[in-house]
Amino acid sequence: MNTYLFDRVTYEKYYNCSAYETDEIPLAERRHIVLGSIHIGCFFILEPLYLLCLSAIRKRLDAPCYKIMFFMGVMDVLCLPIIGLLHGCLGIIGAVFCTAPDLIYISGCVAMGLWVCEGMASVLLALNRCFEIALPNAGETIFRGSRTWAWISASLTFGTLYGFFGRTILFSSTKMVWLFEPHVGYLPAPEPNWYFSRIAEIYDSSSAITLTSLYVIFAFVLRCKISRTAGNGDALPNLKKSQKMAFLQALVLSIIHINASVVYCYIQVFGSNQVMTTLGMLGWFFAHGSPPVIYLTLNKSIRNDCLRTISRTFKCHRIKPNIITVSTIRSVKPVYPSVRECIEANLAMRGLP
Repeated sequence: MNTYLFDRVTYEKYYNCSAYETDEIPLAERRHIVLGSIHIGCFFILEPLYLLCLSAIRKRLDAPCYKIMFFMGVMDVLCLPIIGLLHGCLGIIGAVFCTAPDLIYISGCVAMGLWVCEGMASVLLALNRCFEIALPNAGETIFRGSRTWAWISASLTFGTLYGFFGRTILFSSTKMVWLFEPHVGYLPAPEPNWYFSRIAEIYDSSSAITLTSLYVIFAFVLRCKISRTAGNGDALPNLKKSQKMAFLQALVLSIIHINASVVYCYIQVFGSNQVMTTLGMLGWFFAHGSPPVIYLTLNKSIRNDCLRTISRTFKCHRIKPNIITVSTIRSVKPVYPSVRECIEANLAMRGLP
């Protein structure tokens, strides 16, 4: 974003669209109707589910882990319209960077910043859960009260700086993916490796390694804790189940995030083909879009809260029967018959014409 706003000379050199026409690649080769429709359909399913889960998470912000999950959710909800709805629409119409350079450039900056924020929050969540099981006193000290918000603010600051100063990622329908190079399939890079983002490579690889290491430690500590509590009698099954669910929930989120990071690192270092770019894009999309499915499947408290919300919503929209009230009766004005009608009725009762 810094280049786009304050360094127009560099922007015009590396992102100029005057050197070619987008129709040099036929529209039929650039359109991806099936993949675009899949992204749009998944967006309209996952976005409302995520908002529903966020309403349940917001009620539990006293716990540090739910603070982090809420922050992750906000980042995901903001990113899904870009990598779901916008991505699908651009793929269906066969857009490339030069079709809408301003929209794609700004959207790429925002998406990269949100991706970094979400990744930092994933590491925070892993640290929080490891500390809660291995060193609960230390975890209480590190994440107590507003300190969790301080860690979240640091993650938000880092993501914002990355989105503003880092290389932006740009959409191209030639491979139906967001890449750092704007003219994929049209022009070679003006300078070798100029579009290569070393910071993005370091971030993606380090986040994958960090998350993997943390959850290996998490699994080891969880095993030790369960073995240590084996003498608690009836309390053991509940303890083991809750801990296993916490581990499984975190592990699935971690695997999806690691997959997206690793595939994008591979694409940037070794190049890309259609299979890898599709896997990378789907991995990125579901890294932001899968949490509500995981929460509703593995988190009983969130699931029950969401079900109650849905139940209340449907009850409020039921058709209410028409009930005559006192106010309704008072509002009805009495209607009296005329004199002529009274005489005619009286004669009719006597049998007179």
